[in-house]
Amino acid sequence: MTALEKASAYLHTMSKSEIAQLVQRAASRLSMEFPGIEKTPGVCGGSVCIIRTRIPVWSIIEYMQLGVAAEKTVAKLPHPSGTGLGKRLGLLRCQQG
Repeated sequence: MTALEKASAYLHTMSKSEIAQLVQRAASRLSMEFPGIEKTPGVCGGSVCIIRTRIPVWSIIEYMQLGVAAEKTVAKLPHPSGTGLGKRLGLLRCQQG
């Protein structure tokens, strides 16, 4: 049994508060691994966003799926400190997969 399967098996035994805490911990861990994105409860419906903005990653992915070049889309985004174009492109591609 994988770690994901084990965690999924416990979900039905957890309260909504415990699930929310788990989601926050997971989002925190992801944001450490993927600098330049963040997930803040109550902001953009809880969607993962470009850090310190209200630009959800899903909206950028939709532009890319419509045929807008990734480089062109990402180049128009605010430049979070420490996060270059290459890193942000990697983040977007990771979100697509």
